[in-house]
Amino acid sequence: MKPYEAIIIFNPAVTEDRMDASIAKLEKKIKDSGGADIVTAKWGTRKLASTISKAKKATEGYYVLINFNGEGRAPNDLKALLNVSEEIIRYSVICSKPAQAEPKEEKVEIEPSMIIPSAPLDQNEQASNQGEIPA
Repeated sequence: MKPYEAIIIFNPAVTEDRMDASIAKLEKKIKDSGGADIVTAKWGTRKLASTISKAKKATEGYYVLINFNGEGRAPNDLKALLNVSEEIIRYSVICSKPAQAEPKEEKVEIEPSMIIPSAPLDQNEQASNQGEIPA
């Protein structure tokens, strides 16, 4: 199963009851299509970057994020349902990569052959390192 995420923007004029019913319908569609591990997060109302043709006068939208695991059919079935929903003004369903663990530090053994010998100092540099003024 692949991890997916769907970001959905609801019309802000939609009541919270209708929005919750719509989210429940979307979650049920994901389960029926073979999806699992569904996590829904309501982000709240946010300002839209531009006008959207489906809601021309809307300047804000209610954002919802749904993360789920599913087979190839699950995101397509979800997109089909999102296309016909009147409450939703914009959506995006993408295959997301699972979060990677932070890289572990590796211990590197330094061998004598890895150390580059420094060039010998000339007489002026040796004198200045000893506090003498070169002639």
